[in-house]
Amino acid sequence: MKSLMTLGYLDEQMLIFIAQCLNEGSQELKIDLMTFTVDNKTCNKQEYLAKCVPLQQCLCQHLQDSHPCVSVHAALLLSSMQCEKNRCVAVLKTALHTLDSTHQVKALSCLVNMWHCWDKEVLSSALQQLHTHIDWQQRLSVAKLLRVIGACVLDEMTEVEVFEVLHQRLYDEPIEAVRCEIGQLMADLNMSEKAQTVLLGWLECEDEFKRAAAVVALGAFGAKTVHILHSLLDCLELDPSIYVRAQVVRLLGRVKYDSHHVVNKLLEISKGSGLIARESQLALQKISSQSR
Repeated sequence: MKSLMTLGYLDEQMLIFIAQCLNEGSQELKIDLMTFTVDNKTCNKQEYLAKCVPLQQCLCQHLQDSHPCVSVHAALLLSSMQCEKNRCVAVLKTALHTLDSTHQVKALSCLVNMWHCWDKEVLSSALQQLHTHIDWQQRLSVAKLLRVIGACVLDEMTEVEVFEVLHQRLYDEPIEAVRCEIGQLMADLNMSEKAQTVLLGWLECEDEFKRAAAVVALGAFGAKTVHILHSLLDCLELDPSIYVRAQVVRLLGRVKYDSHHVVNKLLEISKGSGLIARESQLALQKISSQSR
């Protein structure tokens, strides 16, 4: 049955059979079938699912199922059909507090994209998932959801609350794609200038790891303003830590500065030996690949 569903074979007879399986099957079968239907992009299409009244009736009954995984997947499927908004939203919001983080992200995505629901409860959960989810792809997904919401975030939460979470995630986040998405989100919320000011201040602190974290975080904003560039070059010239200077060189390569001043500086360093010289050579390769 799953193979047929993957191929898009979802005529009325198949949909009635799915409803029968959900009505009569075991708890494990219900969860497996609903999870597959939600996650499989080929079969999770409104025009297929919404045309089967028996399936809709079955899913409505499962909104009240005692097993939270069954009820939340029923809500996800009904949401894809644009049915039972109030009941689906209630179930999905409950899932934000009762299920594991993977199901919470699914519920968040549905609440935001399907029902355009972004009250304080939803936003608090989204920020929590961005801050704590172990899977970087899920953190990236949540960051994109917050960008969909945009400035409406600040209608429900204070700027201080939102900035604190985003700024901490910015310098703690190990994955560049997630950092860049957070940087774009902060720009959307007019918080990027404030964040950059804080990070530039960190370049002067005594803590080596804090200075390195500031360099990495600045890359999320592109780090191409004149003020930031001068600060990074000063750091490259004067910082006593090899680790911090290496992070600066890597950033110059990642954002592909192609100014003559930067290229000449990297060429000068690359003629030496050690870690910084090797990093400079790699950075120059990235910059030259852009200019071809």
